[in-house]
Amino acid sequence: MSIVTMAKARIEVIGDINQWLILSDIWCTITSTLGNLNVSE
Repeated sequence: MSIVTMAKARIEVIGDINQWLILSDIWCTITSTLGNLNVSE
């Protein structure tokens, strides 16, 4: 594998991790919002 190929692969992995962090962040926001709604009712 060339250095360029390795660098591209690393960038893709970092992108995947960022997507997972964003998704989990959104999920935490949704669940906490639903939890607050349930508490207030």
